[in-house]
Amino acid sequence: MKKRFISMLLGAVLALGVFSPSAGQIFGAANTAYAEEALSVKANFKSGKYTISGMLKVKLTASQSGAKIYYSQNGAAFREYTDRVNIVKNSTLQVYAVKNGVKSETVTYNYKLSPNITFITRDNANGTKTVWLNCAMSGVKLYYTTDGSTPTQQSALYKNNAITITKTTVIKAIGVKSSWETRSVLKRFEIAGTVQETTPSKPVETEPETQASASVLDNYTSKWYYNQLSATQKKAYARLCDLAKNVGSETSLSDLNITFEELNRIYWAFDYDNPQFLELGNGYGYSYYPGYNKVVSAKISYGRSKNAVASIKTSFLNTANKVIAEASKKTSDYDKLLYIHDWIVNNTRYNANGPAYKSEADGPIVYGEALCEGYSKAFMYLAQSLGFQCICVVGTGNGGDHMWNMVKLGNNWYHVDVTFDDPIVSGGGSVCRHDYFLVSTSTISYDHRIDNPVAVPSATKDY
Repeated sequence: MKKRFISMLLGAVLALGVFSPSAGQIFGAANTAYAEEALSVKANFKSGKYTISGMLKVKLTASQSGAKIYYSQNGAAFREYTDRVNIVKNSTLQVYAVKNGVKSETVTYNYKLSPNITFITRDNANGTKTVWLNCAMSGVKLYYTTDGSTPTQQSALYKNNAITITKTTVIKAIGVKSSWETRSVLKRFEIAGTVQETTPSKPVETEPETQASASVLDNYTSKWYYNQLSATQKKAYARLCDLAKNVGSETSLSDLNITFEELNRIYWAFDYDNPQFLELGNGYGYSYYPGYNKVVSAKISYGRSKNAVASIKTSFLNTANKVIAEASKKTSDYDKLLYIHDWIVNNTRYNANGPAYKSEADGPIVYGEALCEGYSKAFMYLAQSLGFQCICVVGTGNGGDHMWNMVKLGNNWYHVDVTFDDPIVSGGGSVCRHDYFLVSTSTISYDHRIDNPVAVPSATKDY
């Protein structure tokens, strides 16, 4: 996940600002000499909740070379840090650094861990499915339900027994381990010609489903982020859309009295609403008069040229349209979203290195490899083409900068993280999970944190 960077170039008449994507900390750059950075120590994992299969390996780094680092885990005596700190349960970690007799501030990290649970599925010749629950960690007890309710320790205890699915069913499971968090995961198993028949232990809210129909891809006035803006901000958003359609160099905003802060919100609303502009990738720039906090003009800093995108546009549209056509054959909106989710997972390899396309929709659709932005933009492109309201969301996942999606199914919004459902498997191989498919904000918050420039919809329940 890329970060936003700011650099400022001051001129006699106009000042220019350049911003590059996407979420995360904003850093400044200027022609100023700085003293040596204050002594401090940081961990590679921020405080938060993490779903893992073994241990959290925390590495500590001092801001100044030659400093010694000391740490205390769960109130134990401080010891010198030499390699890494292995976190194997809910823990509090305190750290500080010392150099030349100067001691840094003590920083505290709090880690909450939950066991990673996966589902293993076998399709049987008679049309049924056999399902096993899997957790690679020792000392974990798994409990599950098949009636749509959230499991507790009073639910069925999983004892490595095969679960036979004869009708469409949602299995929910939790992993219970001493001194660990308990997290619910779910997966829906489809059996042709059947529906899920459940009698949950507590009532489940249901609402009528509004079938998705015509594409919303090019109708930005119907999109979520656009409709979170003021009337004036919407005008600026519309101009950015026109600029991107023509791969233009600059658009005037002098008549709108837009501030720097407003433009930042407007640009990312535009970017996270619109996956069809494959040239995007390097953020935006703006011009203003020094001492006057209003934007005169804005420009898009494209990641690729118009000709570069044109060279792959036919391939992109051919593949995307085939996926859309196959998804359209599904009888329910749920199945349509599930199809595009699984298609992306099964046809994409996560790759953190490489050119701009890995951060846009053509990463999965043309090249079969992407960063989290590419996964998310591809899912948004296909979902919007099928008529679904769908946006990108930025923040952190497992402590690192990350992007994922929110999609509206019926009258409800849900989170979808296609990247996290396509894990990198030790030793190779491919896995398609559904742990992050149509889940609530509460569920995804176990290991995700939203840090979005524009407010996101409320997602109050899992599907």
